[in-house]
Amino acid sequence: DIQDKSSKIHEMASVMHHAIGIDDTNSASQEERINALLLENRGLKEILAVHENIHRPKQISTTISESTAGKSPILPTTNITSQENSSSSSSSSSSSSSFPRITSDLNTIIPSTQQDISS
Repeated sequence: DIQDKSSKIHEMASVMHHAIGIDDTNSASQEERINALLLENRGLKEILAVHENIHRPKQISTTISESTAGKSPILPTTNITSQENSSSSSSSSSSSSSFPRITSDLNTIIPSTQQDISS
């Protein structure tokens, strides 16, 4: 009777040792997989940073060259002003209530730029 209980205890202990071994193996493989994914993630972040750094200066230089290619920075303001004056004169009274504020703000800025153009 005692020997049967002792053999069952030994059998349970060996099963538990085997389960612990399997669990350790699974934990180790999961940890290896996590470390591999973290390493891959770092590598992908570095590649993304390099890609962004390579393309960022090209976009800036393209934007600068497009905005300065034979155009004065005053011309867009003048065009906007003329569009604003023509749209405010042809607009209805219900929508013109918002334009005087915009127009008055533009008029305070425009006289100095028009003086710059004429001189």
